[in-house]
Amino acid sequence: MPSHSHLKINNTFFTPWIICFIGGLVFFFEYFQINMFNVLDKYLLQEFNMNASTLGLLSSVYFYGTILLLFPAGIIIDCFSIRKVIVVSMIVAIIGTIMFSLGTSKEYLIISRLIVGLGIGPFALISAIKLISRWMIKKEIFLAISTVISMGMLAGILSQAPFAFLINKIGWRQGVLLDAGIGLLILILTIFFVKDEPLKNKLTRKNNIKTSNYKLFFIIKNVIKRKTNWYIGIFTSFLNMPLFLLGSMVGGLYLEHIYHYNIIEGSTITAMLYWGMLIGCPIFGYIAGISKHKLKIMLSGAFVYLVAISLLIGLNAFSKMQLYLIFFFIGFGVSAQNISFSLIENFNSKDEVGIAEALHSIFIMFGGAIFQPLLGLILDLNWEGKIESGIRMFSSAAYNKAFLLMPITIILATLLLATTTRLKEINQF
Repeated sequence: MPSHSHLKINNTFFTPWIICFIGGLVFFFEYFQINMFNVLDKYLLQEFNMNASTLGLLSSVYFYGTILLLFPAGIIIDCFSIRKVIVVSMIVAIIGTIMFSLGTSKEYLIISRLIVGLGIGPFALISAIKLISRWMIKKEIFLAISTVISMGMLAGILSQAPFAFLINKIGWRQGVLLDAGIGLLILILTIFFVKDEPLKNKLTRKNNIKTSNYKLFFIIKNVIKRKTNWYIGIFTSFLNMPLFLLGSMVGGLYLEHIYHYNIIEGSTITAMLYWGMLIGCPIFGYIAGISKHKLKIMLSGAFVYLVAISLLIGLNAFSKMQLYLIFFFIGFGVSAQNISFSLIENFNSKDEVGIAEALHSIFIMFGGAIFQPLLGLILDLNWEGKIESGIRMFSSAAYNKAFLLMPITIILATLLLATTTRLKEINQF
């Protein structure tokens, strides 16, 4: 009887989309965990008497947890049930989130944040993409992946002004507990509705697992030796920098300290990063799909981002509408980084793609792990001693020096990619 029920589910027309949508919800939950710190930071600074360096460490420790397991995550998902992997990772992340909401010390918060990063960070997007590859027909895969990425951008939007409004009403601890409750709902949906794959694919997958296990060492060696994977990974990591520094760390504080907006007004502006991503992803994806110059298109996105962030740093005198536009165009330019995933896919063989994408994700996460604490350190080194309501207040000059990390890194990464990588070979894809 269970087997008959399973076959019936697999033959349902909407089943692939339902399963992949739930996989997208897992990525939604992960992306919310990354970006909610932009709203939480003020409360944490005040309650735990933190400096900016400690805040940077607390935010970035999530990425350390993710990096530790990202490389083996692809292998784990290949060798074990995707559904079981998602269930275990969600349970760990929910426990870590609940622990965070109950935190009474900086050390306790850091451990809790690390647990969340270890739990959901390495597995969310990879699991969703793996479900898509097993359930969707070829012509639907791009739409399904775009849908999942869009769900992540929606999480980025909701983690800003809506979450700020919520915790302003009920408190940050209760808000994080509600976040854990949403994770529990996603876990329940996963348990009851997610299947690893249609039954007809199981035998083929088992044979493929044996083959990939046999060749695994050589695949990893080839992927790591291929310099282009490193160049594109470093470039993409630096292109993501505004999301790690403005969207998930100090964007709200910056707008409060320099432009004197309250937390809800500031988070409404930072949410424009994700609106830019949400609109830019399909636009850059479509242009890249019909063009032979994918790398140049990605570089054009970096140029848009560079102009916008340079304006933000250089002028420091914008109206609210102008700030909306600047943050939107930063996000719009950053959205070109999605092209990098297809470049990695095309530049590696079919057997190497999973490991190559895992390595690519590690590069991206290293950006948050390294530069969030560094930004906090630069702010603390340039602090002028001003404190309001128990929170260190940083000057415009301090923020400008810290934000220089963004244009400097993207310029260096662009030069590295443009001068070292075989442009003609990449552009043929």
